[in-house]
Formats: sequence, C-alpha cells, structure tokens
Amino acid sequence: MPNYKVADISLAAFGRKEIEIAEGEMPGLMALRTKYGSEQPLKGARIAGSLHMTIQTAVLIETLTALGAQVTWASCNIFSTQDHAAAAIAATGVPVFAWKGETEEEYDWCLEQTITAHPEGPNMILDDGGDLTWLVHDKHPELLEKIKGVSEETTTGVHILYSAMKKGTLKLPAINVNDSVTKSKFDNYYGCRESLVDGIKRATDVMLGGKVAIVAGFGDVGKGCAESLRGYGCRVIVTEIDPINALQASMAGYQVDIMDDVASQADIFVTTTGCRDIITGKHFEAMKDDAIVCNIGHFDIEIDVAWLKANAQSVSNIKPQVDRYTLKNGKRIILLAEGRLVNLGCATGHPSFIMSASFCNQTLAQIALWNDNNGQYKRGEVYMLPKELDEEVALAHLGRLNVRLTKLTKVQADYLDLPVDGPYKRDTYSAKRPAASTLRLSRLHTSISSVAVAKVSPSPFTSNISSSRGSLLQASGKGVALRFSGPQQQAFGLQHLNTSRSTSTSASSASNNDDDMGAIATGRVDTTQRVQALRQLMSKHGVTAYVIPSGDEHASEYPAESDLRRGYITGFTGSAGSAVVTTNKALLFTDGRYFLQAGQQLEPSVWTLMKQGEPSVPTWQEYLSKNLPANSKIGMDASLISADDAKDITAELSKIGSSLVPIRENLVDQVWTERPSRPGQPIFVLKDEIAGRSSSDKIRELRDEIKKKSAHGFVANMLDEVAWLFNLRGTDVPYNPVFFSFALVLLEKVLLYVNDHQLDNDVKNALGSEVTLRPYAEFYNDLHKVGAELGDGHKILIGKSASLAVQEALGGASKVEIVRSIVVDQKSIKNDVELEGFRQSHIRDGAALCQYFAWLEEQLHAGKKVTESEGADKLSQFRQSLPHFRGESFTTISSTGPNGAIIHYSPDPSSCPAIDVNEIYLCDSGAQFTDGTTDVTRTWHFGKPAPEHIRAFTRVLQGHIAIDRAIFPKGTTGYLLDVLARRALWEDGLDYRHGTGHGVGHFLNVHEGPQGIGTRAVFNETSLKENMVISNEPGYYEDGKWGIRIENLVIVRPAKTPNNFGSKGYLTFEHLTMCPIQVSLVDADLLTREDKQWLNEYHEEVLAKVGPLLKEDKRAQEWLKRQCAAKV
Repeated sequence: MPNYKVADISLAAFGRKEIEIAEGEMPGLMALRTKYGSEQPLKGARIAGSLHMTIQTAVLIETLTALGAQVTWASCNIFSTQDHAAAAIAATGVPVFAWKGETEEEYDWCLEQTITAHPEGPNMILDDGGDLTWLVHDKHPELLEKIKGVSEETTTGVHILYSAMKKGTLKLPAINVNDSVTKSKFDNYYGCRESLVDGIKRATDVMLGGKVAIVAGFGDVGKGCAESLRGYGCRVIVTEIDPINALQASMAGYQVDIMDDVASQADIFVTTTGCRDIITGKHFEAMKDDAIVCNIGHFDIEIDVAWLKANAQSVSNIKPQVDRYTLKNGKRIILLAEGRLVNLGCATGHPSFIMSASFCNQTLAQIALWNDNNGQYKRGEVYMLPKELDEEVALAHLGRLNVRLTKLTKVQADYLDLPVDGPYKRDTYSAKRPAASTLRLSRLHTSISSVAVAKVSPSPFTSNISSSRGSLLQASGKGVALRFSGPQQQAFGLQHLNTSRSTSTSASSASNNDDDMGAIATGRVDTTQRVQALRQLMSKHGVTAYVIPSGDEHASEYPAESDLRRGYITGFTGSAGSAVVTTNKALLFTDGRYFLQAGQQLEPSVWTLMKQGEPSVPTWQEYLSKNLPANSKIGMDASLISADDAKDITAELSKIGSSLVPIRENLVDQVWTERPSRPGQPIFVLKDEIAGRSSSDKIRELRDEIKKKSAHGFVANMLDEVAWLFNLRGTDVPYNPVFFSFALVLLEKVLLYVNDHQLDNDVKNALGSEVTLRPYAEFYNDLHKVGAELGDGHKILIGKSASLAVQEALGGASKVEIVRSIVVDQKSIKNDVELEGFRQSHIRDGAALCQYFAWLEEQLHAGKKVTESEGADKLSQFRQSLPHFRGESFTTISSTGPNGAIIHYSPDPSSCPAIDVNEIYLCDSGAQFTDGTTDVTRTWHFGKPAPEHIRAFTRVLQGHIAIDRAIFPKGTTGYLLDVLARRALWEDGLDYRHGTGHGVGHFLNVHEGPQGIGTRAVFNETSLKENMVISNEPGYYEDGKWGIRIENLVIVRPAKTPNNFGSKGYLTFEHLTMCPIQVSLVDADLLTREDKQWLNEYHEEVLAKVGPLLKEDKRAQEWLKRQCAAKV
C-alpha cells in the first residue's frame, strides 16, 4: 500500500510540469539548493510539515529533500491543496496526505499521518498555523524531547507560539518565520495584494469597480487587501482595534470605522485579522442582499459561519467553495471557501515569486534549528532569523528582477555606522511600511523589473530606498523610484553614469517640440565603414539616396536605443535632425540648437553639416527635390516618415521625375549588426483617482469626435496617445513612461496592440471587456483587414504623425483622412485632478532643487571640486528621496561656462569640466512623478558675475515675466505671444534660437503638442486653451562663453478682467515651478515697477510653499530664505 493519500496520483505528470515552471519563478529556493546542496545541511532531519500543499510548496519540499532531509507532509487547510501538486510530490516517494475538500476529521487524520508515517517519528516540525505543533504537544508529548525545533509560517501560528511561551507551555525551540522582513512584508502584503482579488473574481466574477468593500484589520495582510481592492476601484472601509494601524489606514486615505455601523453599506467583506468573531450574526442581518463575505486570515473563526448555517432558511452551493445563504429577512449572503482562506480555497494562492522568499526563510530556519548543537535555541523560546539571513533571502531574488545594488563606500558606511556589506537593518527593524502605494506610480503598479537604487546622502525626505537588500526588494515589488535597464537607466536617474547615450526626434514630432532635450555630448565617431556598408545596400535596392530620420514608427521624441538609427549612422547624438546619404555624399540636417554639438561629433571626412535656418541651406525635404538629379529614386523606411510629409515630398519629387521608394527592411538595421533588442517591460495601471478620468470616458469622447467627423475609426500611433487613452504607463522608452503599442478605436470596437507578456492581470482587468487585446506584431495586418472591409466613402482618421506605413496598410490615401490627432488635443487639456497633481509635484520638486543649489553653493564656496556630471547626479539623488518620484523626465543639462552655450548639452562623466565658481552655471532638469511632470531651468553665478552676465540675465528675466504676466483673448496662439519673451532682448540686439515654450504631459512626455510658444508656423495652428500646461523659457547664449535660460511651467487659466470685449473671455498664466531666481544677477534699473513686484511676490510664494518641506534641512532652508529675502 502506498505511503501517501492524495486525490488522484495520475495528476502527477501535470503537477510536475507546473513545478518546473514555478522553479523558474522561485530563484531564492533554487539558489539555496545550489549553495547548500553539496553540504547536505539537513541530512538526518525528519521534517513533519503542515503547510498548504500547493505547487509552490512542492518546490519547498523538494528543496528540503535536496538538502538532505526526509519529509512527510499534510496541508494546513481543508481547501488549499492543489491535487496535482500533491500527486507530483507523492510520486517522488514523499509521504503526502492532502487533497482538496477534506472534512475536519480527514484533516486531523492527515496531520496524524505526518507524525506516524516515519517509523522513528519526526525530529523537526515545519508548521503553518500551529495545528501540527500543538497536535504533537497535546497527543504525542513523548516526541518533544527528540524534536529539535519548529519553524512557524503564519501570523496566527506565531501569536499562539508567543502566547505559549508567555504561559510556559511551549516545549520546543521555535523560529518565527512570519515576522522576517522578507516574509511578512512580501508574502503577507504583496502576496495578498495579488491573490485576494484573484480568489474573489474566480469565485464570483463580480465587478469590483464602484463597490464598497470592508477590510477588517490593517496589518500587512489587510494593507495588501485594501490596496488591491482600491486599485480595482472599490471604496474601501477599514476596521481596526490598533490605533497605529488605524492611523496608517486613515493617512492612506481609507475610511476607518466600526463594523457594526458600516456593515449595511458594503458589498464585499474581507477579514484579515487572525482573531475570532469579526463578522457575527448581527452583521449578516445588516448586510445588503448578495453581499460577498470571505476571509483571508488563517483560521475560519473570523466569520461566524456556524451562526450563518444555523439561521439561514436555505443554502445553495453555486460551485465549489461558493455558497449562497438565504436569511430569514430574505437577504442572501455569498460565502466563499466556507470562511476559510479565500485565496487558496477559491484560487491558487500567492504567486510563486512571493512564496520563494517566504520559503527561503523556512528553509534557513530549518537549517538553523537542525544544526544547533550548542544549545543556542532554547526550548520554550521563540526566535527570529538574524538580519543577515533576511538580507540573504532578498539578495537571492534580486537577479530575477534585474536589480542592481549600489555599494556603500567605506566613508558612507562609517557615517551610517554600518558594515559595508550589511546587514543594513537593525535587529529591531520589522519593515513597518506605509499603508498606501506611492502612486508606486509607486505600483503607479508598474514595472517590477530592472530596478536600481542609488544611495542617498543624509537629508530630509530620505527614504528606505537605500542599499538595503530587504528594502530594495520591497521597493521593486511596490514600484518605488523606478530605474530601468538599457537606455532607461540613463532616462531615469542614472543617465550621467553612461557616456554613449543618444536620443533623437522624428521630423514630425520635432515640428511640435521646439525644445527637445539632447543627450550626453560624446566625442567624434568614425562612421566611414557604416556609411560604406549602407551605400552597398542602397545599390542593391537601386536607390540614389536613402533618408534616415531621427524617430521611430511612433514619432517618439526619445526613441528606444534600438531605434536610434540616425545616431548610429552619423555619430551625432543630438535629439533632432535627419540624415541623407547619396552615392557620394552624406549630409546631416539639423537646426541652430545643435550646430556646435554636431560640429564636434560628426566625422568631417564623411559628413557635411547642413545648418538649417541659415541662408541658402535647404531642409532635407527640399534637398531631395532641388539638389538631387532628376529621376532619382529615394529610399526610405515607410514606417519612419509621416503620411503627411510623404505626400508633400512625393508631390515635389514628381515635378522632376523622382520618386520616394518605400523599403520594407530598414537598411540601417541591416548595417547595425549589434543593434539592441526593443524593450518590452511590464505595463502598469494609472489609477483613475490620479488620472482624473476613466479610460472609458476618454474612449467615449474620442468616439464622439470620430462621429462628428463622419469617420469610422481612429489610429493612435504615438505612444503617449495610447498611454493616456487607456490610463496605462510603462517603461519601454527613455524618460517617458510609455510602452510600445498602437491602438485602433473603431465605432464598434477598441483594439489595443501590445505584447501580451507585458500585461499582468491588473492591467487586463483595468482594460475590461471593452478593449480587445491584439499582438503588437499584428497591427499592420489588422489595418490591412480593416481597410479592406471599409465601405465606400468610409475613412479612418490618422494623426499628422502617423506613418506612411499606416496609411498604406489601410489601403492608401483614399481610405484615410489625415487630421491633427484627436487624442493629442484631448490630452492637452488637463483636468482638475491632473492640475492639482502638477501643483503638488512642483512644490516637492522645488524642495529638491533648493537642496541641490544650497549644497552646490556650499561645496563651491569651500573650494571643493564638483564636476557637471557629479552635480547632475547629486540633484538626481535629492529627487529620488521625494514621494511619488518615478524618474527623470529628460537628461539633465548641467553646464558651466562655455558648455552653457550649447543649448541641449549634457555632461560626459568621463571628460566634463568642474563647475566653475567664476562662470555662469545653467541647470535644466526635470522629474517624473506619479502625479505630474516637471521641467525647470535656473541659471546661477556663485561668484561675482560680469556686467554682461547681469544685463543679459535681466533681459531674459524680463521676457520670462512678460509671458507669465500676459493676459490675452481666447483664440490667441503661442506664435503671437512669442514676441513678448523676446522684446526686451531685442532692445539690446539679442535673441535665441529655440522656442519659448512647449506643452507638458501629466506623468507623460515632458514635451507634448499641439500647443507651444515660438516663432515657427506650427505654433500658429493651435490657440492656447484653458488648462493647458506649457513651459516659459526664454534664454540667451553667447557662443563659446556662457548661456542663460529661465524656465517655469505654467497653466493656462482664465483671467479676471474688468471688461470682456467681444464676449470672448481672456486667459493668463498660473506658474507651477517653485524655485528662486537669483536676484544678484538682476539689474533692477532695467526692470519696471510691475517686473519688480512680480519677482518679489514670486519669491514670497516660493518661500511659503517650499519652505515647510525643508524643516529638516537647515542648509537648504537657510539658502531658500536668503534667496527669497533678496528684494529688487
């Protein structure tokens, strides 16, 4: 007779397949097998185990046996066993006694078998909940002497152990695994956050959005449950006995109340306390009809199921673990898993990755107890694993998440009084964390992968995002302070540590973004062989010339590294420009912002710099029709040129018999043999309470506009369009929290094209049934089908940035109507929630700026060397400690002296100069926060400025103030306002070669259209509208000497005027940026009375809003006061 009892041993093969998958998600346990396998530290141990018999537990059991133990096993809950997992383990010869749906008597029998299955009985116990431990104490006390100890998994079992220790009834040494940081703060919080709703939805298919949910208890389990329910749109009420937990819940935004008073309000009840009688008869009687009641605490005593059974008129079993009780008052109660663990009774429990951390602690506890030959662990006492082991568990999981740890220097370690290699947490630390997500953003859940954390110096706003391995894994699971691999490292906080980053902009997107941020200015690259290889491919395709734009097929301002083709072929890393390669010439076309940088980077023997905007210099489009021979064939990737541009270019080329030749395979890609792969990071949901509007509402508005234009649908090809429309964010592209995708919104359906591996259940649930998910690679194929099915006269709307490839896939120009993107217009008008997020994020950002400039001034005045790159890194450090920080919004421009004249310079860490106290210092930087995006420029002189510095700075300031104070009628464009920013400069014969303002997205692209302020015709196409956000950034640059720019973000707001001529209404600006402007650089004699009043009032506002955030940083606070006290 086999020494096991399971439901069906034939399920073993199925179970083995799932075990193999789980092993890939349980890196900690696999690392322990590798590290300790040869030592066999559990040899001779006979472990009796009682823990949910799941696939994840199967990996734990096989880890214990791999380390030398003999194991017997039973489940710790009658409904939690996964029968295929039990069968797979039984088939290996391990005595397993577990099946789903045991009776209470069968459960007791199974526990008994774990003790008697081995002839000599157990000498170790691994328990979850305490049933096995106390079975041995009560019925088999003769075994206690030879049992070396017990490790306990869960909160309830730990409570019982401590109670027994206090009473003197505990007869074994015990290790409290539950309260290890990498167990309770991950299993209890993150695990329940995912598995609770999984259980509820599998059981009921209920729509959670809009429902009221009561979560009883706000410990770690309750925190995870509350956050999960709120993330699905529930209004969550918390009940608590603990004043600290209650305060946490309240400060996290939850209503905290008494069950008796709110039971009648809720649709869903979840108990998480581990205590008895949480929901009793009087609560059932007060509940709504068909209220859903469930428990995720260990035992079934939290819900008075006995009362329900005794007082119900009838009960109907809907399906396994789902019962509908009808009360005498006619109301029905839906009880899940008979009041036992809903996540295991109605679903499959926690994800494997979470359980890996928990089970590593169990394994280490078993090793510690079994190898204690010196009496370190006393009988009757309960112990915790040392922090070294806790951090070892966290460390074992970081590689799976692509996490990189910063190393403490000896100086830093001495300052913190910590060992260089840890442990970093004191023995008293239990990782009590805030209840709410910092979004995670911060989980904002976002990307779980590719997180890196930088060590921050002691300062206010410091967080636990340090080198601590435990905190780091917690940050990764929660989404805090995102860091990204590849180009995303550079985009979000680590860009100054790299020297080869290049970014670029498509011709179509560049037309709207006049202030694209550049990249780290690298040295010259010899591109001779690259261009030669390209010409060979051109010859094969029979083309006279080949055009390489800066952008990708989504018209992205910051393409992924894999799409930086123009940067690769030219060696020029500026963010705007296009290349044209002919049989005997190679030309780079860019504008005045990049003349200096391009001149430094292009190989002159290969490339000719075409300085667009200068007399007699054509655009690249003009060059094709005016400079190339007639009957030329110009090759191009059709996905990289807009259909609108292609139409105009084709019309001009046709006049001379030339033509545009779409080439399916990008020729630069074929030359670029080591081209990086395109990112595909996890996508996360931006909750409606942060976005201010639901995705459904946005889609409804979009469809209304489609109908108004008598069209059949709309293609969203830009990444920020898709992210905004669906309230999703990602990390595929540097600086911008977007992901690779397309969307097709038709009148009858909505299609989202994205790689499925980037989507978790949270995202899929948020999208709901309204959105059909399709593979990213099927986008053009589907467009072809949609175009073929269009009726006569029916058209699909595409934006001006949509590529020629999109138009051709739909069937050509007759099937599309090119319009300014409807979504671009929609998202440019911010709602009240977004605007308030902008205000709060700019106040926080102002605090980090004050900390940085105060620190920098102190360093320079002390004679210390700070390079441009080190300065940028320091500013990033201060920002990283801020709540809701998600990363930088563009590469920081930290420039001293002559480098400030390079409008979009960014320092190369390997060669950049030190910031010179005797030179102008220009710092242009920005951050992404969950609630807003910032972009700010300040110009400082930390020594004695020259008269020409002061005069130019004052003229720039006058232009800045003129824009800020402007009042203008509705319908006015930024093209018309631009003259206000330049008027004062013009009086001195000065000017600047960039736009004055660009639109800014809400936790989206730092540059967005359609609005802008500037001299280019595109800025006359869109009027400035109420609730748009735009930058105000005039400047002046003395080539080879210095540069000055002053930038604030502003909101377009209604103006209060004594009259309203023409009944149009008038608009003005509300400034968002909160950072002082250096008064010692101002010539007060040039300012008007109104200018002086503006500057003084601005500083009073900055001090009032930012000052309270600097209470703990006296240096920054005193610096802020000093700057704001200076009057003109």
